[in-house]
Amino acid sequence: MKKKILLIVVLVVLLLGAGVAYAYFATDFFKTEKEMFLSYLLDDKMTAEEEKIAQYFEKKESTSHTYNGKAGMTVSGMQNEEIDMLNGSNITFEGATNPAQKLTELELTANLATGVNVPIMYKQDGETYGIQTNLLDEKYIAVRNENLKELAEKFGLDTTNVPDKIELENTTFTNEELKTLKERYVGILDTNLPEELFSKEKVDKQTIITLSMGEDKFVEVFTKILETLRNDEIILNKLPVGYDKETFQTSIDEMLSDIDGIADPENKVEIKLYVENKSMDMLEVKFYEGDKNIANLVISSEVTENDLVVEVTMRVQENDETAEISAKVQYKNILTLDNVEESIQVKMLTEGTTEDMDLRVDFTNTVKFEEKTIENFNETNSIVLNDASEEEMMNLLTAIYSNLGLI
Repeated sequence: MKKKILLIVVLVVLLLGAGVAYAYFATDFFKTEKEMFLSYLLDDKMTAEEEKIAQYFEKKESTSHTYNGKAGMTVSGMQNEEIDMLNGSNITFEGATNPAQKLTELELTANLATGVNVPIMYKQDGETYGIQTNLLDEKYIAVRNENLKELAEKFGLDTTNVPDKIELENTTFTNEELKTLKERYVGILDTNLPEELFSKEKVDKQTIITLSMGEDKFVEVFTKILETLRNDEIILNKLPVGYDKETFQTSIDEMLSDIDGIADPENKVEIKLYVENKSMDMLEVKFYEGDKNIANLVISSEVTENDLVVEVTMRVQENDETAEISAKVQYKNILTLDNVEESIQVKMLTEGTTEDMDLRVDFTNTVKFEEKTIENFNETNSIVLNDASEEEMMNLLTAIYSNLGLI
């Protein structure tokens, strides 16, 4: 009997241990507010919907598809010639791409509010890139990405900083790099933010985890992040073409100088994570000057049926002046992985200023995964400048000058 009781006690202890382990690792039951906050920032696990979304972008990179769409702008409140010309204008486009063969073509038409339409064709064939517009020539004017210094010399240009070939560096982060970056910068938060700055509350089905700190603490932590960012080799190796290490580090130094000594401990910053079903749906950042909320940043995402919507809004208010910029990105049918309607809407608004502005930019694009024949560059449809003789170059320039009405 004693052995049976002992066995039952051991089993109960084991079951309780398993339950505690599950509660700790699979739920937020035993985690402190700080642990919960940082764990959601570090979370790399994707839901089934998020995996589908990732599949769409991977498919877009590797699979032939066609696309067509439109971009336009409307604005009120600002008065100048450039704005008047762009207001109500739009760009329509359609094209196709074949990633396997490195073939892309795009027909783009600028429809100006003045009634003028300007069609432009773009094509990529391997390492050769070209454009065609009747303002220049009937053929594509193309450049092959090689011997560029020699080509520049043909036009009498200064070739000091011209490379023989433009090497487009890969600016995409690997999963391992993303993991390292997350751990590195969340680690700064973990080290420098004490437990008492965190709290949580339950509102309906949502758990709201809040980090609240004085502006002095915020500047202290932000300074450490900038100092780490300044010499982060992963970031430095991903800088876009034309933005070198020295320029990047100078920008960081200027930011560090700007925030040095500006912190007021009477001001505060709040960062809230909104969590539902163990998934973070929204992030909100609020800046307070005393008791007055002067700036808000909200980032949210939502998946409904087959659609994904991501919204970002930044609002700043000082005295009676308000400035707001918002962006809404929507992907309809994204979970079906075909016939996806992409749309981006950006709004900028100012109120209470001498020149209030209300600007809106809309972009739509429909992607279909289907094959379309794309013609390669050839002698009939293009002039590849790398291969053109002096006579051909002169004839081309003469034709361009004539089309532009310069001769």
